[in-house]
Formats: sequence, C-alpha cells, structure tokens
Amino acid sequence: MAQFTQSFLLECAQAIHDFSADTFKVSLHAASAALDTATTAYSTTGEIATGDGYTTAGATATVTSGYPQIVSSQAAVRFDDVVWTLTAPKTFRYALLYNSSKSNRAVLVMDAGRDIAYDGTFTIKFPLTIDAPIRFVT
Repeated sequence: MAQFTQSFLLECAQAIHDFSADTFKVSLHAASAALDTATTAYSTTGEIATGDGYTTAGATATVTSGYPQIVSSQAAVRFDDVVWTLTAPKTFRYALLYNSSKSNRAVLVMDAGRDIAYDGTFTIKFPLTIDAPIRFVT
C-alpha cells in the first residue's frame, strides 16, 4: 500500500515542494523503521545498509519529462522507474519517497505489508507498481 504522508499534504498547501526543480529520492527500509503517514522526513533509522547494489539515502526519482501537468482536471506528477540491481539478498518492508531538496521531507510511504527478501533487479514503477518476483520472509 502507498500513502502520502500527512506532512506532505499540508506542505502542498504551503507551496513547499517544487516538482519541476527539487530532487526527490526513494530509500528502502526494514520493518524496524515503522514508516507510516505520520512520517515527516527521511531518516537512516531502519534503512538497509549500503552495499550489494544499494546506497544509503536511496536512488534519485526523476520526474518524468512533461510533468507536472493537468490530467483529467487534476494536477499530476509522474516519476521515471526507480531501479536497483541488488547483487546479494536485501530485506526491506518500506520504500520512502522524499524531497532531498527540502530538508528530506517525506512525501510517500510504500508499505509491502511484510518483509521482502530480494536480490536481482528491483524496480518501483510510478504510478506505483513493483516489478520483481517478490519473495516474502515470514
């Protein structure tokens, strides 16, 4: 499940985020991070360790060319796919989209609902889908 953070929704009304100029990133976190809609900013707490194809602070999420734009009478932002090639198993539950240009403010929490243990090419597609044969750890 993916949910916008409460702080992001308020910050949109305050014109804090600039999707045409700011840098956004996606980080991967273990269940111990306990991310939810109350998350206000990126933190290294519970983030998976650097190495084996992942770097702490995550990967840049590039706004797709031509966005933001109006789609069906609504403001829309789309990001290009975010891809990691993990060369050894990594275990995570959450992905966090955050604005690194604005004090690492949290935008969107993606919760797999349980731990994912994965190695190989792992892709997050926007709108949100995960393109990987997911193996769950119980």
